[in-house]
Amino acid sequence: MQSDIEVHLHIGGTLFITKRSTLARHESYFTEFTLPLVGDEDVVSRIRVDRDPTHFRWILNFMRGSSALPSDQCVLRELLVEADFYSISELCDAIERELMVRIRANGRVFEVSTDVAKKIGISNPSLLSVHIIDTDPEVLGYIINYLRGAPVVSNRVDFLKRIRFEADSLNLTDIVNRINRAISQCESSDSLFERLLERFPH
Repeated sequence: MQSDIEVHLHIGGTLFITKRSTLARHESYFTEFTLPLVGDEDVVSRIRVDRDPTHFRWILNFMRGSSALPSDQCVLRELLVEADFYSISELCDAIERELMVRIRANGRVFEVSTDVAKKIGISNPSLLSVHIIDTDPEVLGYIINYLRGAPVVSNRVDFLKRIRFEADSLNLTDIVNRINRAISQCESSDSLFERLLERFPH
């Protein structure tokens, strides 16, 4: 039976020290180095990878059992590239759950979840690029906020109609129905105000 030997990982010139059992926890780039050996075990004790070591501590800590991930979206995207290189699918999945999809609409950038991105028409959202949408950013911002749970708050009927048109084109039936109710309320209020003016002229 082989001992759980110490493994020296030289990543881009930076030394990381771990155990064979740690590297064997997940299917990865290192799997072939952790297979049972016959003879000289020192073969597996030193592994050199020509790769930027900046984010490797996150890789190694994940293999040690940590679920912690960086909160910065830029760092997460860089880490996703590294996790993909090291073929750690579980880490890739964990990162993708935390990453936001970036969308640009006429110069304004939004960051949304993958689920929201799909609802506004991005069928295959990429987490590593910016999706360009040719639409009014004010309208898009309203739709995104609604999909995040915000209520209908605008009393501008013309603006609500613009949002309704965009939401209808995206088959967002629920938001269309809510906007229709909001428009009805606005028009009822306007009608009441006009009747009051007729009764009580200046």
